[in-house]
Amino acid sequence: MVQEITAKLAPVPGQTSPVLQAGLQPAKQDVAVAPEKTNVAIAPVKKAEIKVDPIEMQKNLSQSIDRLNQMMIKSGRNLSFSIDPSLEIPIITVKNDATGEVVRQIPTQAVVQVAHNFDALKGILLNAKI
Repeated sequence: MVQEITAKLAPVPGQTSPVLQAGLQPAKQDVAVAPEKTNVAIAPVKKAEIKVDPIEMQKNLSQSIDRLNQMMIKSGRNLSFSIDPSLEIPIITVKNDATGEVVRQIPTQAVVQVAHNFDALKGILLNAKI
């Protein structure tokens, strides 16, 4: 019986398959198809060009510090902001209005002094560029 059915469904050379005559689509087999390889050139990503002007940055920082100090005076706070000229690090001080004494400094004076000492030692231990 199976042979009779397969014989009826088997395509005859030169004739259309009975499955296609009935309007049915032949079953597709599950076959993994590899995607076609395309030769697409990938353009390199351009690096962002950032132009830095250290003089302009220093000027902007000085202006910002001046504005902060003016704001602190107007608000009645005893804070002052500054930049250490040799180390180029910001320093915040809190002073007593009556005596002018420094109540607190960030970073502390000891840390600033150590940083100055390290800065003075540059080139003594190693004076060649690697």
